[in-house]
Amino acid sequence: MSEPEAPGRPRRVLIAAGGTGGHVVPALATAQALLRLDPTTQIQFVTSGQRSGERVLEDSPFPCTPLFPGRSHAPGRWNILAYVGAALRARRVVNEVRPDVIAGFGGYLTLCAGIAALGPLPLALLRLAFGGRADPALVLFEQNVRVGKAVSWLKDAAAHIALAFPILDPERLPSGRASVEGNPLRESFDAETAVDAGAFGLEPGHPTVVAVGGSQGARGVNRMVLGMRAELARRCPGVQILMLTGDVDHAAVADELARSPEPRTVAVPFESRMNDVYRLADVVVARAGATTLSEVARIGKPLALVPYPYGDGHQFDNARLFERVGGAAIVEEGEGASVRLLHVVARWLADPAARAAAAEKSRSLHRADAATRCAGVLLRLAAGSSRP
Repeated sequence: MSEPEAPGRPRRVLIAAGGTGGHVVPALATAQALLRLDPTTQIQFVTSGQRSGERVLEDSPFPCTPLFPGRSHAPGRWNILAYVGAALRARRVVNEVRPDVIAGFGGYLTLCAGIAALGPLPLALLRLAFGGRADPALVLFEQNVRVGKAVSWLKDAAAHIALAFPILDPERLPSGRASVEGNPLRESFDAETAVDAGAFGLEPGHPTVVAVGGSQGARGVNRMVLGMRAELARRCPGVQILMLTGDVDHAAVADELARSPEPRTVAVPFESRMNDVYRLADVVVARAGATTLSEVARIGKPLALVPYPYGDGHQFDNARLFERVGGAAIVEEGEGASVRLLHVVARWLADPAARAAAAEKSRSLHRADAATRCAGVLLRLAAGSSRP
C-alpha cells in the first residue's frame, strides 16, 4: 500500500476506544501505524476510564480523556444521564481538538463519539435519526463477524466502515462504504524471537495449554480449566497450564491451585506479553473476542473457544467462523463443560499433525498488514478535510 501524501499541516485524529482490551488494542495498533505512515499526525484518545481494559494505553504517548470518569465499569444500559454526560464530554473534546477524522473502535465509546461528531447534542440526535453524515468524517471499525449495535446505529453517519473479517450480514451496511481491512494488532505481534518459558514460571519442552479470559478475565473459562486439570495430567503426562485469570477471579484460582498443585499451573491476573504467551502454547483456550482471535491467528495456534454465553451472541458468530475453517473447536459453558474441554485439548495435545493443520487454518483468517491498512483509511479521509 502506498503511503498517503503528507498534508500541509499536521492531521488530527480522534480515536474512541475503551472498556476492554478488545477495543483498545486495535485502536492503539492503528495509532502506532498512523505515526509510522505520517509522524506529524496528532492523535488524541477518548476512553471510558476503566483501567482493567485500558492499561495498555498507560505507557503510550497519546493523551487520553475519559468520558466516564470515576467509573470502574460501564454504566447500565438504561443509565441515560451517564451517556448524556459522556456525549457532552465527547463534544467538548471534538471542539477542542478539531479532528480531521474520528475513529470509533466499537462499543458504547464509539456511540458517544459518533454522536459528538454529528454536532451539538440536540442536533446530533436529530441527524442520527434522519441519517445525517458526520462532520468531521467518522470511521467505524467492526471487529466481529456480525454487525454490532454501535455500527448499526451510526452506519449512515460514517464515511467508511472497516471490517476485521468478512461479515455475515453485509446487507446491513451502506453500499460502497465498507471494506475488509483486518483487525489491527500491537507491534509486538510482528516479533518472532525465541520465548523463555522460565520467564512465565513454566518448563521448556513440556506440552503447554494457555487459558485466556480477555483483559478482564473470564470466570467460566477459569472454572472449566480448573475442572479438567487432574484428568488432563493423567492423559498428557508433563502437561503444564498458564492461566490469565483476570483481577477479580485471581485470588480464588490461586487458592484452588495451592490445594491441588498438579499439574504445574501458573496463574496470573494479567499479562502484557501476549505475543510470547501465545507462542508458548500448544493449545489456546479462550473466549471468542475478535482481538483474542486475531492475536492467536497471527501466531497460528489451535483454539478451544468458549464463547461468552450472554449478550448478543457475537462471540458465537466469531467462534463459528474459526470452527468452520478448521482452526478451532467450540466448547460451550454449562453442565459437563470441563469434560468437553478436556476431550478437545487432550485430542490436540496427542496429535501434532492435527495441531499444525488447525494452526495454519487459524492463521489464514488474519491480515498481517491490518494496522497499516486501517491507518491508511484514516489518513486518506483526513487528507480530504477542509478543517482549519
